[in-house]
Amino acid sequence: MLGADLTCYPTQVGTVPGFDTEDFSRWEYKEFVDSLRALFAASVNPLQVARDAAREHGAEFHIMIRPGAWQGTAALEEVFNSRFFQKHPEWRCVDRDGTPTFYMSYAVPEVQQQVLDILREALTVEPDGVGFMFHRGLPLMLWEDAFSEQFQQEYGENAQAVAEDDPRIYALRAKIMTGFLRQVRNLLDEVQQGLGREKPLTISVATFSKQSDNRKYGIAIEQWIDEQLVNDIAVAWFAHHTSFSEPGSSRPDMTYYRRITAGKDVGLYPFVICWKPGHRRACVKRSPAITIKVPQELRSGIPWLRRDCQIPPRGPTVSRRASSKPSDCWGTKTMSVGGRRKASPNRSWFPSPAMAIITTAAGSPTPAFERAGPCSAAAQTVSVPLIVAPKI
Repeated sequence: MLGADLTCYPTQVGTVPGFDTEDFSRWEYKEFVDSLRALFAASVNPLQVARDAAREHGAEFHIMIRPGAWQGTAALEEVFNSRFFQKHPEWRCVDRDGTPTFYMSYAVPEVQQQVLDILREALTVEPDGVGFMFHRGLPLMLWEDAFSEQFQQEYGENAQAVAEDDPRIYALRAKIMTGFLRQVRNLLDEVQQGLGREKPLTISVATFSKQSDNRKYGIAIEQWIDEQLVNDIAVAWFAHHTSFSEPGSSRPDMTYYRRITAGKDVGLYPFVICWKPGHRRACVKRSPAITIKVPQELRSGIPWLRRDCQIPPRGPTVSRRASSKPSDCWGTKTMSVGGRRKASPNRSWFPSPAMAIITTAAGSPTPAFERAGPCSAAAQTVSVPLIVAPKI
């Protein structure tokens, strides 16, 4: 998934990014959209392809969304632009001074329902679970009428008249998000029963490195653990919305996380993003890959396959490696293509129609997936680089 209701599959509920766009700010986004068009025309669902590839290699497949990603920032807003967001400006987050934002408020029941409907639709591919990357898109609510009215009912006061860090502001955010996760849990249980599936569908969340940041944004992780609303927690060391931004500047408070998960049936993992791991070359060099076979007849109609090796993957994108050298896999100024050096933009990356992440238990060997290496124009496979995160 690309956002809260921005999808990489044919949707009847959300929005496929870029399908209403004529003038693209970057060529990568046009090729991404053209690729999706070609896949859909060939009756290919990228989510289904990714799920099948994961299953073939013995990996679980989870559908992850960024619950706060409804609209792109300037220069990207014409591509990554939810129709639901555009249709309902009255449900957007509003700052204390009355400034509207490009986020939707989870204090609005209709916003929660839109995400639930998207999850129900995506669950038709029968994944192993769903997840929310909370650190990639905040806030989830501010001082809009929907939140302020609930605050008034709960505490008998005007939310805009109390301090911004009033504990009651944080408590109400937590209450609202807990109610949302309960609905997600009920949805998964309903889908599991309908599928006749024995193993429960799981919920994973990416959270912040510190308790204070979780509390501020309504991420009531302790309560979610106690209510068994989450099965796995991935601790992110960075988020653009909080006080930490570089490795080591604010290390994750693992004492806090070990304390709240001790004796609980919940997995605890580091959250690693391939383009921001702190040790990029080691990440690329050591990451295994799942290989997805692509029929030859599809390759000519899909731009991100036609381009062959000219796009250096920057993160876990469905693409083909231009070189086995880590320095050439990170969008450096030049890269090796067929033994020749070609110029390449330093930030040459684009969203992938499918991606995969797996985890291994602490001390377990890296899964024996095929390693990504130099590619050729005649290749009929696409390597999906993976991050293998050990369980803490």
